Amino acid sequence: KRLNKNKYKNKENYILIAPTSNKLYPKANLSKKLDKVIEFLIKKNFKVIFRPHPLDLTSKGEIKLTNTLIKKFKKYENFEFDLSTSYVESYRKSKMLITDFSGTAYTYAFSNEKPVIFYSTFKKLSFEKKLKKLYYFKDRKNIGYIVNNLNDLYNKIKKINKNKNI
Repeated sequence: KRLNKNKYKNKENYILIAPTSNKLYPKANLSKKLDKVIEFLIKKNFKVIFRPHPLDLTSKGEIKLTNTLIKKFKKYENFEFDLSTSYVESYRKSKMLITDFSGTAYTYAFSNEKPVIFYSTFKKLSFEKKLKKLYYFKDRKNIGYIVNNLNDLYNKIKKINKNKNI
């Protein structure tokens, strides 16, 4: 039986932000930039869903950062937090994903056929050479874009919004 993709096409227009755990490679992950990225998108009037990594909803992760972000942004109408155990609804509602190097990038791209923007700061780290050899990192350009600043992020979002075939 063939899956009817139209049934699952998103009717909404959110940008989903779903980073890896804040404690995994903290110099390279999105955690230090989350506040600025979310604020930037909200001020540009994008609808945003923030879905923290499940570990960051516990004391083993960065629950303090997650709570700080919730308090800061909950007042905005164009902002949602997804703290549910299932990612299905956030995937459905969004038209693209912003992540750092979370495995959710591939789950999102392949299950929904929607683009991913990797907000990456790997160039600053010495372990990049080891990771570059992994298909996970080699294939990032096949499912989306890689950016490392807010201006590039904005330009890629505009590009995706203009091209419905991406």
